Amino acid sequence: MPQTLRWSAGELYLLDQTKLPLEVVEEKQESVEQVWHSIKQLKVRGAPAIGVAAAYGLLIGVREQTAMNLSEYLQEVENKAAYLDSARPTAV
Repeated sequence: MPQTLRWSAGELYLLDQTKLPLEVVEEKQESVEQVWHSIKQLKVRGAPAIGVAAAYGLLIGVREQTAMNLSEYLQEVENKAAYLDSARPTAV
């Protein structure tokens, strides 16, 4: 049985649930924007899965941040979390 999402070697893969049951398509998520679109387009479904996908999306979005002080970094985390929340505000 395919996994709804998986984290492997520092990369997020989501099962595109819009393709089921005819196809099993796993999409690599390379940016916070891509995760946002996957949530918005209902490629990942169910509040728990959406929450976990958003958490990994947040990690993807902030892990490359450099040259920031702690206050700026925390503000960036908050901004990206709010952005992800806007994809499905009733579920994330």
